[in-house]
Amino acid sequence: MRRPKIIAAAAALLLVATALSLQSSPVQAASSLVIYDDAFQNGFVHNRWNGRNDIANAAPVQVGSRSIATTPSPWTGIFIDIPNGVALRNATTLRFWINGGTGGLGPFRVAAMRDVNKLVKSYRLPTVKPNQWALIEIPYASLVGDPAAFDTYKRRSFWFVSADRIARPVVYLDQIELDGAGTPGGTTSTSGAAPTTAPTTTAPTTTTAPTTTTSTSAPPSTTSPTTTAPPTTTTTGAPVPPAGSCPNGFVCDDFAWEGPHAASINGGAGRTVWWNTDLWDAGHDVAYDTQDSYAHVDVHKASSSDVSNGVPDNADATTGGANGAPGMGVMHIHETAIATSRLRTPINVSAEQPGIVRVRASRFVTTGHWWEIALTPEIVGGEHTAVPGLGNLMAAPLAGVAPDHSGPGHPNPVDGVNVVTSGWPDDCSGGTYFAVRSTNGGVTTDSVNQVSSLRQLKKVFADERDHLYAWEFRFFPDHVDVAVDLDENGSYETVERFAANIPWSTVYVHLLGVSYHAQVHPQGQCNQGQDREFMWREFQAGPVAAGATATYPRASGTDNAPRRLGWMLTDTRDVQRFGAVNGLAQPNPAKYTNWGPVLYCSLSTPLASIYAPYKAASNAFSLDLAAGDLSGVRRARLVYDTFHSPQEGTATLSVNGRSVGVLPNASTVGAVETNAWARRSIELPPSALVPGTNQLTVSLSGDVRLDRLQLELTR
Repeated sequence: MRRPKIIAAAAALLLVATALSLQSSPVQAASSLVIYDDAFQNGFVHNRWNGRNDIANAAPVQVGSRSIATTPSPWTGIFIDIPNGVALRNATTLRFWINGGTGGLGPFRVAAMRDVNKLVKSYRLPTVKPNQWALIEIPYASLVGDPAAFDTYKRRSFWFVSADRIARPVVYLDQIELDGAGTPGGTTSTSGAAPTTAPTTTAPTTTTAPTTTTSTSAPPSTTSPTTTAPPTTTTTGAPVPPAGSCPNGFVCDDFAWEGPHAASINGGAGRTVWWNTDLWDAGHDVAYDTQDSYAHVDVHKASSSDVSNGVPDNADATTGGANGAPGMGVMHIHETAIATSRLRTPINVSAEQPGIVRVRASRFVTTGHWWEIALTPEIVGGEHTAVPGLGNLMAAPLAGVAPDHSGPGHPNPVDGVNVVTSGWPDDCSGGTYFAVRSTNGGVTTDSVNQVSSLRQLKKVFADERDHLYAWEFRFFPDHVDVAVDLDENGSYETVERFAANIPWSTVYVHLLGVSYHAQVHPQGQCNQGQDREFMWREFQAGPVAAGATATYPRASGTDNAPRRLGWMLTDTRDVQRFGAVNGLAQPNPAKYTNWGPVLYCSLSTPLASIYAPYKAASNAFSLDLAAGDLSGVRRARLVYDTFHSPQEGTATLSVNGRSVGVLPNASTVGAVETNAWARRSIELPPSALVPGTNQLTVSLSGDVRLDRLQLELTR
């Protein structure tokens, strides 16, 4: 089983040095603690979240022989991790030199951060003339609030960043130190330059509302959005991370072609593996008649190590893939479908640090096939987010046109935010566009940068469908930025900004592939037929709000342990392949039907035999866990599919004889229709789980149907 690649910012911290360095200098400040002088000192560490830094810059220099050079872009700059265990409560002043370079120091600030990315306070610096050094002194308590409380956090850092979220010319810092910290060491400045006036205390800056068109209504709505011009400027963001890299504080997936066997393909000539189940909760919308939808979410072998290449190699029959071979996450959709995969590790969103999702994906989308990025504040299937539907049409990109983009989405979507990229209009005469759909409390808001002419839409041709571009989505509490490296020069360019209401500080990320009557949509030459495979490569999301997640029971090789142990019957990750090929089991033993068997069913009527292989008032299933599986676990959840019947019953969970509570039923998802399934979860205390055999019991009353049960353990 592949292990998730999560690199928390705390992993970059060094242990506290056993002896802090003492250096002779012309002026010794016994109470100063040096953070940087020619190099980082005393256990302080450069957090390499942004690669555009030089921490041994030769010129210009104010003190010694080296300085720090940083080219700040939105929310990047110099991040300095404070070593664990170092008490700073007696510090009085943060002092450093700064030089704005050729452009002068524009809007810039210093922030004290805790728990990877949570703002404590920030200080906005005064402007500095070009090519001049200025000495900045910030009262320490004004930067961190309560110094004693700040010391109690395990993850602390100082951020030196741009204050207005646009790229800035190179900035230089030198001789960073804390006065009064109580630890001798380092040198103090001997320059005769007069210090600047210390900046005044300012509250953390608030996000300026973007100038974007929005159309707000409770679905179904036909209100047309007002007209606005599209953005006319393009800003350059952070560089595209190198292939295979993972920034600190992010969770990453390269979709390597390795892991438990998924299916035999290409007439048995090739094989696929599952998306990493510790990272992803993949599935497929089964509200529609899916027995002929041929949907699957799996990893195919890549035909090239070039991450911009979206062409798979379906002629390798290695069981379980090849260890480390390049792969790609594939969402195969047919006719009318929603394929979806939820990132199990949630990320944070704040005004001070946006939630960021990066991925390589095709830019060729149409009204018949498109992809989306969705955020939700709770665990739910991505199919119930704000995908365009018959009852909730999405706004059109052309001014004066009423919302007209339909799709397979469900009425009354769950709270969340969807970034939708699609084609328009249906006759394929225009091009592609983005929109952001925000749903909160049953009200869906579309934000679209409208154009006055179809010629203003980006024309994309079908021969680009297998070329994967590097995308970056930045989620703020009040807006979303879309950036992409279309010219493939290694740097993201921000191409659009949308108003959005994201009031949740912690969210789950979903990737979605969507098709809508693809046999007839779109009209014209860009119709792709009923089938489309969306390829995903080089996924990154952060900053993470939790550690790594592991799921149980765990499949291994060709052993489908979840089915063998009675945790799953129908695998909705793949409803296309079933039975056996060349003696190797496929994802499901039989063809999926909407009225076919399910794992657990408490119906007391003769129809129960249709739905379940067995039924009982109480269903128990066991799971063996090692002591290492439970080490450091902070959160445990049972995740499951449940059926929304006309007379929904009740299921109660107990773990090792300890009562946990009532499982939320499908009706708690407002978007779910009657006789359809919904993804739900329930928290259970980690202390209820023990090394060895665990017994989980679900007591059923009334009409309850369950399938695809999984245990998520998060560290």
